[in-house]
Amino acid sequence: MRRAVALGFADATTDDDIPLLGDISRTEVDIRAAIGRLENPVQRLNDRLFWFHVPSESSDEHPVRPTEAIPDNSVGAARGHDKALHGLLAAFEAGVDDAGVSLWGRSLRAWHQVVSDNDYWILTLALEEQGAFEPAALPSEIAVLRDDAVGLAAFSLLPNGKGQSRLSEAVRDVPQFATAH
Repeated sequence: MRRAVALGFADATTDDDIPLLGDISRTEVDIRAAIGRLENPVQRLNDRLFWFHVPSESSDEHPVRPTEAIPDNSVGAARGHDKALHGLLAAFEAGVDDAGVSLWGRSLRAWHQVVSDNDYWILTLALEEQGAFEPAALPSEIAVLRDDAVGLAAFSLLPNGKGQSRLSEAVRDVPQFATAH
């Protein structure tokens, strides 16, 4: 890792970076912190919830095979997750004005649909098992994340809680939001 940082490999941006979310610091300290997050099952699960599974250049006209780690029977769950995550990013960009609040509501309903689907959690468990992480996440940790997934999407994407009262308007009709927040 030190060698990659010293050679400048860790500083390079990639096509997968999302400028909307800000610069990604790639110092040795930041990379070590990221590795630490991967070693902690709860942090790893929380972070993975917001990772894309299918390459961004994929479309219905030109499908790209998802990462090899995704079992064939979970490709639909991966694509549905990524579509809902793109919706959340669009809502994040729109903000919390009147139009933005409406977009947040639609995006959070789509997100709720994904995280309420057993197929998505089967995919999550399969990826966790294939990662061979030590320690592995416990089923109870996955269950807690499942309960919190809508609230995490709604409120962790807002910097310093800005607009949370407006966003509360958008989520009041999202099923089971009260248990997720």
